[in-house]
Amino acid sequence: MTRSVEELRRESERNRAELAATVERLKQGISDTTRDLRYMVSPQHVKSEMSGCDREASFSEVRKSLGLDQVNLP
Repeated sequence: MTRSVEELRRESERNRAELAATVERLKQGISDTTRDLRYMVSPQHVKSEMSGCDREASFSEVRKSLGLDQVNLP
């Protein structure tokens, strides 16, 4: 079946709109993640987390409380 030029144009416009919506959702997700990361490494958050830690806590416990236990640190 051969599609008309008009059908192809409509499909193209639909695809463009879907792609634009997908890109916008991805941008929002990246923005949210960036904001969360900035908060997690902010001096205020680190200080808050550290003040709740026992001075005798091991480094691994501190990493875990900061949510860094999944990050490979050297």
